[in-house]
Amino acid sequence: MPIKSSASKENEFVIKALSDCNKAIELDPTSGEAYFMRGQIEKMLQFNRDYCRDFLKARELGTEVEAEYLKGCKK
Repeated sequence: MPIKSSASKENEFVIKALSDCNKAIELDPTSGEAYFMRGQIEKMLQFNRDYCRDFLKARELGTEVEAEYLKGCKK
Protein backbone atom coordinates (compact mmCIF):
# COMPACT_ATOMS: atom_id res chain seq x y z
CA MET A 1 0.00 0.00 0.00
CA PRO A 2 1.54 3.38 -1.01
CA ILE A 3 2.30 5.87 1.73
CA LYS A 4 1.23 9.47 1.12
CA SER A 5 4.07 11.91 1.33
CA SER A 6 3.82 14.90 3.62
CA ALA A 7 4.07 17.13 0.52
CA SER A 8 0.86 15.69 -0.91
CA LYS A 9 -0.85 16.14 2.47
CA GLU A 10 0.33 19.75 2.56
CA ASN A 11 -0.99 20.33 -0.96
CA GLU A 12 -4.32 18.79 0.01
CA PHE A 13 -4.48 21.04 3.07
CA VAL A 14 -3.68 24.18 1.04
CA ILE A 15 -6.28 23.31 -1.61
CA LYS A 16 -8.91 22.80 1.12
CA ALA A 17 -7.94 26.09 2.75
CA LEU A 18 -8.28 27.91 -0.57
CA SER A 19 -11.67 26.27 -1.08
CA ASP A 20 -12.74 27.38 2.41
CA CYS A 21 -11.77 30.97 1.59
CA ASN A 22 -13.72 30.84 -1.65
CA LYS A 23 -16.77 29.55 0.23
CA ALA A 24 -16.41 32.25 2.91
CA ILE A 25 -16.30 34.94 0.20
CA GLU A 26 -19.32 33.41 -1.50
CA LEU A 27 -21.26 33.47 1.78
CA ASP A 28 -20.10 36.96 2.77
CA PRO A 29 -18.54 39.02 -0.02
CA THR A 30 -17.89 41.83 2.48
CA SER A 31 -15.45 39.76 4.55
CA GLY A 32 -12.11 41.47 4.17
CA GLU A 33 -10.51 38.77 6.30
CA ALA A 34 -11.55 36.05 3.83
CA TYR A 35 -10.05 38.01 0.93
CA PHE A 36 -6.88 38.57 2.95
CA MET A 37 -6.51 34.88 3.82
CA ARG A 38 -7.15 33.85 0.21
CA GLY A 39 -4.54 36.37 -0.91
CA GLN A 40 -2.00 34.89 1.48
CA ILE A 41 -2.64 31.39 0.14
CA GLU A 42 -2.47 32.58 -3.47
CA LYS A 43 0.78 34.42 -2.77
CA MET A 44 2.25 31.32 -1.15
CA LEU A 45 1.25 29.31 -4.22
CA GLN A 46 2.58 32.08 -6.51
CA PHE A 47 -0.66 32.47 -8.46
CA ASN A 48 0.68 35.12 -10.88
CA ARG A 49 -0.29 38.12 -8.78
CA ASP A 50 -3.93 37.09 -8.39
CA TYR A 51 -3.21 37.61 -4.72
CA CYS A 52 -2.89 41.37 -5.34
CA ARG A 53 -6.56 41.58 -6.24
CA ASP A 54 -7.49 39.91 -2.95
CA PHE A 55 -5.16 42.04 -0.81
CA LEU A 56 -6.48 45.23 -2.41
CA LYS A 57 -10.08 44.08 -1.94
CA ALA A 58 -9.39 43.23 1.70
CA ARG A 59 -7.94 46.70 2.24
CA GLU A 60 -10.92 48.28 0.48
CA LEU A 61 -13.21 46.41 2.90
CA GLY A 62 -11.34 47.79 5.91
CA THR A 63 -8.96 44.94 6.74
CA GLU A 64 -5.46 46.08 7.64
CA VAL A 65 -3.03 44.88 4.98
CA GLU A 66 0.63 45.49 5.71
CA ALA A 67 2.73 47.10 2.99
CA GLU A 68 4.87 43.96 2.58
CA TYR A 69 1.84 42.09 1.22
CA LEU A 70 1.25 44.76 -1.41
CA LYS A 71 4.80 44.78 -2.80
CA GLY A 72 4.54 44.35 -6.56
CA CYS A 73 0.81 45.14 -6.63
CA LYS A 74 -0.64 48.05 -8.57
CA LYS A 75 -2.50 50.28 -6.16
